[in-house]
Amino acid sequence: IKSTNPLTVWVGDASNKVPREIWCADLYRSVRRSQKYRRRHEKNMPPTWPIFIIDYTDTATPFSCPQIERAVGAANVYYSRRSVVHDRSWNPSTGWVDLGRKVLQHGRQVVQPAPYPVRTDIVQALDEQLQLRNLTLSYPIEELPRSLDVVHLWPLPSKQVKGQGSGGVGTFHSNLRTTVSKIVKSLGRQPATKNL
Repeated sequence: IKSTNPLTVWVGDASNKVPREIWCADLYRSVRRSQKYRRRHEKNMPPTWPIFIIDYTDTATPFSCPQIERAVGAANVYYSRRSVVHDRSWNPSTGWVDLGRKVLQHGRQVVQPAPYPVRTDIVQALDEQLQLRNLTLSYPIEELPRSLDVVHLWPLPSKQVKGQGSGGVGTFHSNLRTTVSKIVKSLGRQPATKNL
């Protein structure tokens, strides 16, 4: 990768389907090629630079790329993960979730939380709907009148399937989402003080 800006940083998304060891090895080869190119052709460019590695997967297993840390120095490698909670799981005896614990350290590295980015298409759709009301994205949308106060878009099972204690979408099942849907549905059977 060629760059003539000495302030260049690299950002790598480790969320793809490739095993992490292979992903790190591919990134390492790119770093080494860039370092070699800099030594030969761009002597004014620093031999190391900041690299930000982001993981948007749901896995709570931390990972690092030691070969990248060795190539550019551990102080130049920054990790960010969407899932920073360990040991969060469904507890069948309480019928709810054990919250787990937040872990923002992996070895000597601090791991920053990586919130989901807002998708551009969702923002555009919201903007279009607001424009139909002569409003902008800065309008406090929570104040708009609405026909529903609560909605939960997780299907409940039509009948209980043995071994699958939850509803789901395709092959995905979730005890928590099913429980929340059941609670929302039960609220709808209560006197009409809310629109459910």
